[in-house]
Amino acid sequence: MEDSHGSVLASARRFFSGTLLSRITGLGRDMAMAAAFGSSSSVAAFLVAFRLSQLLRRLLGEGALQTAFAPCFESLRAEDPARAAHFFRALTRSLSGLLLLIIFLAEIGLLTALWRGHWSSGTRELLILTALLVPGCLCTCLYGLNASLLQCERRYFTPSVAPALFNIVMMVGMAIAATSSGPMRLLSLFCVAGLALEWLVTLIPAIRSTRPHLSLPSTSKGDLRRLLKPLGLGILGVGGSVLSNALDPLFARIADPSGPAYLWYALRLQQLPLALFGLAIAGAALPPLCRAIQDRDSARYQSLLAFALRRTWSLMVPLTLFLILFAPATINLTYGRGDFSPAAVSQTAACLQIYALALLPTALTSLLASAWYAQGQFRFPMLASLTSVAASILWNSLAVLLFHAGPVAIAWATTVSATINCIWLLIPLLRQHPLTQAVWPTILRSALATTIAALTAYYLPWQASTLTRGFVSQLLDVAIPGLAFGLTLLLASRLAGERELLGTLGIKYKI
Repeated sequence: MEDSHGSVLASARRFFSGTLLSRITGLGRDMAMAAAFGSSSSVAAFLVAFRLSQLLRRLLGEGALQTAFAPCFESLRAEDPARAAHFFRALTRSLSGLLLLIIFLAEIGLLTALWRGHWSSGTRELLILTALLVPGCLCTCLYGLNASLLQCERRYFTPSVAPALFNIVMMVGMAIAATSSGPMRLLSLFCVAGLALEWLVTLIPAIRSTRPHLSLPSTSKGDLRRLLKPLGLGILGVGGSVLSNALDPLFARIADPSGPAYLWYALRLQQLPLALFGLAIAGAALPPLCRAIQDRDSARYQSLLAFALRRTWSLMVPLTLFLILFAPATINLTYGRGDFSPAAVSQTAACLQIYALALLPTALTSLLASAWYAQGQFRFPMLASLTSVAASILWNSLAVLLFHAGPVAIAWATTVSATINCIWLLIPLLRQHPLTQAVWPTILRSALATTIAALTAYYLPWQASTLTRGFVSQLLDVAIPGLAFGLTLLLASRLAGERELLGTLGIKYKI
């Protein structure tokens, strides 16, 4: 099937449908955790341990490896499908061996630290939880590799829906752990089991996809070496981001013992629209962009890139403004019950409003990085990532250690970092491929329609309740302005001739 605007959109919709199920169950998981455990320091320790245990995911799973894999795999498949299949199998074996070695060394280091160190009770619990969670990174990284293969095969639903199984296992674990004496340790075991199930769901279709070609002899050996340079540059770039992600919860813990929990819950809501729309478009666009480069079809490459940019902008701008205006009501509806106090709702909402500003630059960065990777250019995204990460670490160090700012300052660091990364990637790409005329009308029309919708929803006669704990009131506080915002946005988009948003939603009309 030839790549086109329609095929990219169809792939993004399949990505969306699977991701929607995953994110709905993920939202249920976070709501259950907030209700059962609140924002206590024990929950914050679990969240920090989880993030630390998953650092390799960005390096050898869904980050550097995934972006380096697609161009190499598509290049090999264009030469010989059997060669590409053998490349995938060899990569899976090598990655498994490397991960097992890293996990073994990490466990030895953590156990040694527990045995020889004199830690506070909080730090000791953090080390124990990290040791329990570290084995899960094997399943996570192998899942990311399988997902990359399936996306190259135009199979987006299975890898995007697999995390739903992880979320279900976690919710079962929360129900059981809530009644135990060591809830976070038991929950860590359920977390590893959920990650294993997530990986197994993608393993079966990955085997089926490559098995017919594995029976044929490979035309070349040593293709893994082709991956080393882009993977190395990708690891350097993503590695900085991984370091920043590891330091963020630590800075948050210094700023406030419950800070990691506030940031986690806010970030989960921010990532919901990002994963459903922004990353779906970027993920669907990468393989077609790679194939356009392989075919030396610059016109198709520019057309696909401009199309993806327009769709990303038209979706992210309205979502950004809505989250900024109605973050308190949204957080209150999602988490405002059980042990999650009104004070925690206010703190989390403040973090979400700042994280919302990072929606558009983060989505654009994912797409722009894919555009660079498709060209085989890995050095430039690496430099952009390292620069933005340095800015984030500097910001957090000054804000938390020098000025003693709260968790909101860490959310600001994420937004500033994402904006720097986006601008760094965007300007030289536009110089190579002049896309302004293809994108600029969408920017103006979308901004106009979104502004009208935001003003309409914000100045409704309906007055939102002040952090009420009643579910009906919480729901109305979000549903009424949300409905007004959505309907006004659709009407204003139609009147302004903003085709991209309506086209993404499947609404056809004549201007």
